[in-house]
Amino acid sequence: PRELVCNLPAAPLSLDPTYASDGPSFALALNTFVGITRLDESNRPVPAMAQSWRVSPDGLVYRFTLREARWSNGLPVTAGDFVFAWLRALKPGEQGPRTQLLFALANAEAYHKGAILDPAQVGVKAIDARTLEVRLAKPAPYFLSLCALPPFFPLCRKVVEAAPQGWSLNPKTAVSNGPFCLASYRARQRITLTVNPYYWQKSTPRLQSITFTWLDQEKAAVCYRAGLIHVLLNPKPGLAGKEVAGISPRLTYLVFNLKKPPFDQQLLREVVAIAVDRHAFIEAVKDEIPAFALVPPGFPDAAPGKDFRAAGGGMLLSDRDLNLARRYLVLAGYPNGEGLPELPLLFVPNQRNEKLVQIVAANLAEIGLRVVPTPVKWNELERRLTSGDFALARLGWTAEYPDAQSLLALFTGDSPANLGGYRNEAFDQALAEAASTMDPARRMAALHEAEEILLADLPILPISFARITYLLQPELMDVVCGTYGTPLFYRAYFAAY
Repeated sequence: PRELVCNLPAAPLSLDPTYASDGPSFALALNTFVGITRLDESNRPVPAMAQSWRVSPDGLVYRFTLREARWSNGLPVTAGDFVFAWLRALKPGEQGPRTQLLFALANAEAYHKGAILDPAQVGVKAIDARTLEVRLAKPAPYFLSLCALPPFFPLCRKVVEAAPQGWSLNPKTAVSNGPFCLASYRARQRITLTVNPYYWQKSTPRLQSITFTWLDQEKAAVCYRAGLIHVLLNPKPGLAGKEVAGISPRLTYLVFNLKKPPFDQQLLREVVAIAVDRHAFIEAVKDEIPAFALVPPGFPDAAPGKDFRAAGGGMLLSDRDLNLARRYLVLAGYPNGEGLPELPLLFVPNQRNEKLVQIVAANLAEIGLRVVPTPVKWNELERRLTSGDFALARLGWTAEYPDAQSLLALFTGDSPANLGGYRNEAFDQALAEAASTMDPARRMAALHEAEEILLADLPILPISFARITYLLQPELMDVVCGTYGTPLFYRAYFAAY
């Protein structure tokens, strides 16, 4: 068969790429649409809808020459389709989950928030049908990576304006420019894609159709064993098959409150860092890998084919050492934890988080620290973090684009996500250097320096990175593990056909 069946862990929340926020929605968007660029298997941007581009010396102006391409309804894809899609996402009142990524454009944030009323002032315009000019608010050396993500995909203006609410759910109006397009949509059962007859890469795709289902793990396992499902995301543990594994850019970490005792004292942060057993957590959840640095594997470094994590070293933090942790407690003035109060560890309750906080509490109890896992609802956690009413909390973050800066920038002095009160001028300067240079080697050197400064100061403790695993039938070839572990099928084929 050239008809592929892929089981997702859940139903997609949206088929409109502007509103893609979850993994299943990304899977649909990345297989039906193509942006100016596409991320290759090293997460580097390569030409896609743009066949070439020029960047001004100051890094503020990008001029893209688009290739000749057509929508799945036969209409030409134009620069105006990009302008329309981006301004639609930025329209005041629109609340796309990743709209803030478009704030890289000049005046985009002001327009979205109503401070500017004229959309022509936003930094995107069609010079002609195949020339798109983009002006940025400030240099963003990672901008070409942003262009590969769903909020930056073009939309066919004619069909979206004709059916603004339901265009993406109806096969007659769900027009796309990627290798596949919508053939049928059954909201509670399945979504089927068929080949886009006008796709610009004529040699691909080699499949005839893709059907996405979202059966539970047990039913999906039965169907996989019977050969009825060819790609299985989030497989049942222990299920045998041809495995594809990747690392998601999702970080789980502990944040310390640096504004008040006891974790205003770095030595006590060091105690926690070398007392926590990441491996016990990994063993408990199975689908994570230990994090001894901030930036996960899979993010590009300066040289083609080089990985940021490999270039910077995998172990910027030490593994568990209870004897050293006890010595640090003595040096800090708290032998065996004497003199320290009970320390609440805030977390939003779910099975995974509960396993982590229980392991952390048990680890620290071994050296005399009394850590009390304290479940709170998200709104309460947010309130306590922003008001500084905490000592220690479990948090997580998924990088919004595959570049080291997307995670490191969370901890600058003025970042709203910097909830522990961390400030280091050298760290901020290294990130400012990375943001201002267009020289890849110089930029990556600054990002490595920033990561080293951050982890030497320990305002947070990285715990784990998410691991993405899916199973393929043995005869299925050339499935690409894309951004955030999304399976991409534009090159896929069955070996027997």
